[in-house]
Amino acid sequence: MGYTPFRITVVDGERTVFTQVPIKVVFGKQGEVTQKVPAPLLRDTGRKLVRFRLPHDATRAEVEKGLKSITANDGTMADLVLDLPGATIKAGKAQIRWTGDDLTVILLSGEKKE
Repeated sequence: MGYTPFRITVVDGERTVFTQVPIKVVFGKQGEVTQKVPAPLLRDTGRKLVRFRLPHDATRAEVEKGLKSITANDGTMADLVLDLPGATIKAGKAQIRWTGDDLTVILLSGEKKE
């Protein structure tokens, strides 16, 4: 994770909010999130998530148009590349879920379990 040490708010031992500059978070070989514009980003190591808002003018239709891979019935996508207003999300394998206006991208392991 790359960031500047300014404008960081430690919520508790597991949660930190970054606000001053665009943040890039790399999740090993599984994926990455790169913000294009500064926006508050919450890193929650306890729940293993990062959460941030896209610009207010980003629409659900625009997000769905940004999906470059074919989605399976369960929302699983391979080689996901989402070029969204305000952020780019890349993942070798991920699951996409909508809950109301919230988009959740869950990074999945590319390894098959036996």
